[in-house]
Amino acid sequence: MKRVLTIATLSFFYIGSLSCSPIVGKMIGIQDTKDLTINKIDSSISNSQAFAGKDNYYLDTSYLTYIRSAFRDDSALVKNLSQPMQAMYFEDNRLVSYHINCNAGGFPNLKWNRDNNFGVFIPKTQTDCDSRVELPLIRQQMTAFHTDEKSHKRYTVVIFWNYKFYKQSLGLIRTVEQNIRQYGKEKDVQVYYVNNDLLYKEI
Repeated sequence: MKRVLTIATLSFFYIGSLSCSPIVGKMIGIQDTKDLTINKIDSSISNSQAFAGKDNYYLDTSYLTYIRSAFRDDSALVKNLSQPMQAMYFEDNRLVSYHINCNAGGFPNLKWNRDNNFGVFIPKTQTDCDSRVELPLIRQQMTAFHTDEKSHKRYTVVIFWNYKFYKQSLGLIRTVEQNIRQYGKEKDVQVYYVNNDLLYKEI
């Protein structure tokens, strides 16, 4: 399992075998998260300006087990859904725009808006949208830190982020939030902030 996760997160993150280098790790913002627990993550989120008061959730390792079983015939989709940083845009439960770290490019910072994908709302998709990936499928894998907020808005954005790649995660979050504000969609969009550190803490 660890080997699969390493391939899915680091080799596609443009650092390959250099991931063990502390210099490169520092440049792209890799942090040691082996001691992170759900309680520590919850406490950090509650005191963070970036997350306090927002709809915060987390994934545990059962998420990986689920997607590997549900899409066992599609290794490319499993690889995409296993990435540490993702933004999924759903309209009426249907995936309509999809962004993942391994397709962002850029070094040392990922370029989420490399091709001006976020120059419109809904952002132009960066990664193929598979019709099998629907909002209820992702929602059932998410656990709320506190209140489980149900989306009643036309658009839902699910952001996967973590402290392992915190610097890059913040870049994705800011890109998504800025796009929503720029096009005046605050009242039309439900955003779920989903921490997935438990999936990658041993890497």
